[in-house]
Amino acid sequence: MSLAALGMFGLTLMRPGGSFWLVLPGGIVTSLGFGLTLVPSTVVAVQGVPRALAGAASGLLNTSRLLGGALGLAALTTIAATSSHVPSTVTAGYSRAMLVAAIVLTLGAVGAAVMLRPHPTTNEVSRLASEEHEIELEAA
Repeated sequence: MSLAALGMFGLTLMRPGGSFWLVLPGGIVTSLGFGLTLVPSTVVAVQGVPRALAGAASGLLNTSRLLGGALGLAALTTIAATSSHVPSTVTAGYSRAMLVAAIVLTLGAVGAAVMLRPHPTTNEVSRLASEEHEIELEAA
């Protein structure tokens, strides 16, 4: 996600009369960042879900992803449109929308880094289960 944010920051460099070569690196880095983000986020979202509920979890994830994408696109398009009142400022509007997207992606990357924890190993799960069993025996 950080790579996608970096690419979006690169896309803020677009200017009227600017070259295609100025936005190409940002587009490539953003695409690479999204490509490297989507699969791991899917794995994290459905890991630990019981097999019987895996289809529902996957459907909920994909629905959320598509709805978020549609709302995000609408918000960024609104930012771009309201920031460009005359044709010569259209690129400034797009640049502002890319900046907002980069900030949101950066916040998402920080949130993921802070909130996601490693999945417990089999040994840790066994240890926790035995501790829980001992507590139940002591209480009885």
